[in-house]
Amino acid sequence: MIRPCLLLAVLALAPGCETVRGVLGPTTGAPAATAPSPATDRQQARNLYLDVIRGLRERGSNRAALAHLDEYERQHGQSPASNLMRGEILTDLGDEPGATAALGRISGGAEQAAALNTMGLLAGRGARWNEAKDRFEAAIRLEPTNVRFINNLGFALLNLGDAPGAEHRLRMASELDPNSEEVRNNIALLLLATGRRADGERVLGQIQSSETRNAIRREAQRLTIRPERRS
Repeated sequence: MIRPCLLLAVLALAPGCETVRGVLGPTTGAPAATAPSPATDRQQARNLYLDVIRGLRERGSNRAALAHLDEYERQHGQSPASNLMRGEILTDLGDEPGATAALGRISGGAEQAAALNTMGLLAGRGARWNEAKDRFEAAIRLEPTNVRFINNLGFALLNLGDAPGAEHRLRMASELDPNSEEVRNNIALLLLATGRRADGERVLGQIQSSETRNAIRREAQRLTIRPERRS
């Protein structure tokens, strides 16, 4: 005798019966789709525009990116995300005062760590390595596993003559991201600058660009002759 399927929440389904989506209420079926709110639409539009600007910067079109960022802020006003992007673009363009002003408008939030890292890059470009170290360390306190920040700190420590500290950070970054070319290049630099030439040359052998290899060798020579460098 075939038993009927009972589509009631309080009864178990008989063997062989199929469930019907939605019959037992919202907890057993797929939730009904809801239309996005106007606020969600506006946020998505802002994010999309920022992605376009970010793409321009990544392609090296920093001035075009800056023009679009001006238009973005005309439409939507300033935000931590737009201030961070402005700071990064102006850093690329070598405008330290403008970059510092934009980054200084960021206080807390998701963009704070990246802003501190960019401030560290600005300090490094000015050979203010103690300041750069402090900025990178502050960024890492907010994002302890960020490979980019850790790599930058390692480079700053190497420029300060702290080879053991630099190696600790660069090895950490390499373990977090074994495929990072930036970390690999800095490890090669560290090895050459600390007299481990054979090891350094082995790492350099992984780099296809002869221009990059030669640039690392020149930088290692500069660091090696620094009188304050510790072995």
